[in-house]
Amino acid sequence: MKVVRQTDAPHYDAPGHSGFEMKRLQGLEASDAHFAWMGLSRLAPGGHTDLKASDAEKIYLVLEGDIEFTDGETTVAVGMLDSVHFPRGARRQLRNTSAVSDALVVLVMERP
Repeated sequence: MKVVRQTDAPHYDAPGHSGFEMKRLQGLEASDAHFAWMGLSRLAPGGHTDLKASDAEKIYLVLEGDIEFTDGETTVAVGMLDSVHFPRGARRQLRNTSAVSDALVVLVMERP
């Protein structure tokens, strides 16, 4: 068993992310999880990612706030405890649509 306290989770940065504070909760440098890694992101108001494809399958779970997800064709507003799945190769972008409040989202992503 490997417990990673949120206060001890390593910070990381990802290209194409603006207005994000990101922590790795499990996998990669945080633990020995092999099938996937899990991150926690705090998005400042207006925080967003670039619209781009990924070679990895991704699942997002919104914990707080309202986040807009798009694949470039369809845009959906997602709120607390809603989740979104993007298959490998899918384009995706997310944005905190609030002008005043942070949003909090968990990312589960298959390991490279």
